[in-house]
Amino acid sequence: MFRYRIYGQAFTLAALVGGSYYYNADRMLRKEYVKLQTDKKAKEKNEAWIRELEARDREDRDWRERMGKVGEARKEEAERRLKAMEEKRSEDGGGGGAITKAVKKLKGGRKSATEAAVEAKVEVEEEAKAEASTR
Repeated sequence: MFRYRIYGQAFTLAALVGGSYYYNADRMLRKEYVKLQTDKKAKEKNEAWIRELEARDREDRDWRERMGKVGEARKEEAERRLKAMEEKRSEDGGGGGAITKAVKKLKGGRKSATEAAVEAKVEVEEEAKAEASTR
């Protein structure tokens, strides 16, 4: 009986060694599979991030283009208004505005200095209101 017990223990040791070889190979395959899965996930995450950056870049370029067009339109509008004001001044006799008119009237001797100043102030306020209403 002692002999069978020794044979049984030897068989158990052989089964342990054989199982460790078998499961070691399986463990290595599993480890490689997990590594491939994590690499694949990381690659997909990186590609999604790049797509997001490209989309943001595209949106940013579109926004800059729109703002450039708005800026150009504002500049053209300002130039148009400036040109209109210059034409209006040339029609009024060379420009100068209400203050110049008041001084010219004062030199003509028709009104006192105080009356001319009050009239000039009223005319300046009226011009400012008219220009504000055109905007």
